[in-house]
Amino acid sequence: RLAPTTFEELHTYTIVDAIRDKNVLPFRIDYIDTIKMPDAVRDAEISAIDTERALLAPERLAQVVGYIREHFDQKTRRNSSYTLGQKRVLGFNSLFATASIRAARAYYMEFKRQQEGLSSDQRLSIGIAYSYAPNTDAHGETLADEAVDPSQLTADDRAFLDEAIRDYNAQFGTAYDTSAQGFEGYYEDISRWLAERTIDLVIVVNMFLTGFDATTLNTLFVDKNLRAHGLIQAFSRTNRILNSVKTYGNIVCFRNLEQATEDAIALFGNKEAREQVLLRPYGEYLSSYLETMDQLRIDFPLPIGSITSEKDQKRFIILMGQVLRLRNILTSFDDFESDDPIPSRDLEDYRSI
Repeated sequence: RLAPTTFEELHTYTIVDAIRDKNVLPFRIDYIDTIKMPDAVRDAEISAIDTERALLAPERLAQVVGYIREHFDQKTRRNSSYTLGQKRVLGFNSLFATASIRAARAYYMEFKRQQEGLSSDQRLSIGIAYSYAPNTDAHGETLADEAVDPSQLTADDRAFLDEAIRDYNAQFGTAYDTSAQGFEGYYEDISRWLAERTIDLVIVVNMFLTGFDATTLNTLFVDKNLRAHGLIQAFSRTNRILNSVKTYGNIVCFRNLEQATEDAIALFGNKEAREQVLLRPYGEYLSSYLETMDQLRIDFPLPIGSITSEKDQKRFIILMGQVLRLRNILTSFDDFESDDPIPSRDLEDYRSI
């Protein structure tokens, strides 16, 4: 027998290093409480069947989809425009990670129900992508690879996927199906539409959560258990650098993943990594924004004719840059719309300067 050997690390490069070096963006995370349970009861102490039944209750599904639809423009920054290739686009797009094919199907139908009768400009464009994945880890520590081949799906799951692809064909003028070649084309098409900011949201189980990079993705809605490497992998779909409009990856959790997130950051960074990986609390950004805006109003009260001296011009640019960067972060927080004390007219006057 060989004697045990110990190895020393020559070098490590973690997500903390990548964020510090500005190779990827930090994360901004919302935890949305969708199920009220007694404090003495923890998810792990409830049987899997009862938990699944509660999580897939129609009332909860309706609440989650309602929340996504209500806050979608805010989370994906649809009020901000930028140039992508040769076209001008508004905001970003998103993935919705669900716990199972059953859940993905239920959410797809709930989106259809809530958007029925809406005009095309009122509806979100929704796609769904799933396939057979052996050895799926229910705890989300690793994300099972889904083959781009639906042949091993149950007859019912495949029939549902065929119907969803027909919806997609009608929406985008394509002709895909669940044959091996047809599904591969469908997968590649959705990949391209995500990268080009053409489709709004794609519902997935594990597909697109590992190894897929689209800089136009900025938001991940999560209704599945994730932890450790699987959590960091899934979250990291959102934090690829694109432009000055995209300053963080936006995560919206409909399950209590706060401790799992803290643990994963500590595991793949260090115990002090939180401040670098996650955005600071809302109150800190709001306080900085209000202080900076007050200073701007003191130094440059409206109405402003022109700013002639180079010193004043530099001062104005610095203050306005701080205001715009802080607003860029604050607009993703649900509370900011009601807390913002700055009239939009004043802000536009300052922008015009």
